[in-house]
Amino acid sequence: MLLNTDCAEAEAVDGGLVVRLNSLTDHQKFIALLLELEIFVREAQPPRVVIDLSGSGFIQSRTLGEIVRLANAAARAKTKLMLCSTNPIVQKVISVTEIDRIVTVCESLEAAKEIWNRPADLAQEIADAADADTGQLATEASGPAPGRYGLPRSFYKFVSDRERQIEVESFPWGNMNWLAGPPITPSALLHVARVQIKPNSVWSFHRHPDMEEVIIVTKGKVEQWIDQKSRVLIAGESATIPQNIIHAIFNNEAAPADVIMIHCPARNEESSTISVVAEEPWRTILRRRAFPNLDIVWKGTTLFARVTNHKILDTASTDAFRSSMLSLEADGQPKKFIIDFQEAWILSNTVLGVLGELQHRMTDDHRELCVCGLSVEAMKNFRKTRLSQFITVYETVKAALDDLEKG
Repeated sequence: MLLNTDCAEAEAVDGGLVVRLNSLTDHQKFIALLLELEIFVREAQPPRVVIDLSGSGFIQSRTLGEIVRLANAAARAKTKLMLCSTNPIVQKVISVTEIDRIVTVCESLEAAKEIWNRPADLAQEIADAADADTGQLATEASGPAPGRYGLPRSFYKFVSDRERQIEVESFPWGNMNWLAGPPITPSALLHVARVQIKPNSVWSFHRHPDMEEVIIVTKGKVEQWIDQKSRVLIAGESATIPQNIIHAIFNNEAAPADVIMIHCPARNEESSTISVVAEEPWRTILRRRAFPNLDIVWKGTTLFARVTNHKILDTASTDAFRSSMLSLEADGQPKKFIIDFQEAWILSNTVLGVLGELQHRMTDDHRELCVCGLSVEAMKNFRKTRLSQFITVYETVKAALDDLEKG
């Protein structure tokens, strides 16, 4: 085995490398594989690398972004990168995103080997023809000369609205719509996204160890935090955040806020964004600023949240409850999440739906959701939905607090 991974097998062939994927069900393992391949290409500089995708039924957009990164590394190392055995669905995704303009895509491993074995002058002739075909998009007005930073000519790309709409990620606090950088364009230098932050929501405290960030407000009003300082920004104003500096954005208004987010360099692996919401002083700031209807206590990896607003039946309050709960779960990733409802005499269908959503998300990661302080009426509604079969119920709040102290 040339690679330290259990999701693929690697075989050295004529000085090159053939990587056969076993499965793409674990995205993080595949990302780790591509990063390992990038290191291998940079250090060993093999003449060619073929990735056999016959074991994959679908490719995520983040995966395509990492393939683009690998292609850029291969171009700098003068390594020919090829993909083969793509099924029709994967082939369509590759075609729409124009990955096939920077990576050779073959129907089968045999077809890849046929190109592999062609004379070098013929391969160079094909590469020159491809450059001539795509080079018409690059003009003096479109940017730096082709080849700068080792990027292919297809780096210069106009992004249509249809393509832009494909690359939308949803979060509890809002939506992120990618405009440039992996996976939508093969840029290794910039990530650009249009971000919409929901009313009364927070893009919580986090840091980027190896990226600088610029936030430009285009609509609405936000409260931007950089380290422990904050400032209200309106449309047209911006903030610059150095790498590894903790920051957050609060939208305290009743309307959505839009911002443009720019990261440099372009990175989208999990390690590029690190949440700090479970650390002090950020969790105290967050509790006071983002969750006014909750008292929040962290004990190790256990999160205790007490609902302090008995009017969570109101539409506005239940919307805020849902946003708060999902944000706390997504950003803090507690191993055990205890919610105290002693101030709420009844649980609405919306609140029960939020509990069901939280339970599903946490169970998938083998984490535990618990509730306490339920009134008689609240317990009736809770049992009707059968949530009691999946969510731990403490008989008293004291029992939950005692368990919290043990944690």
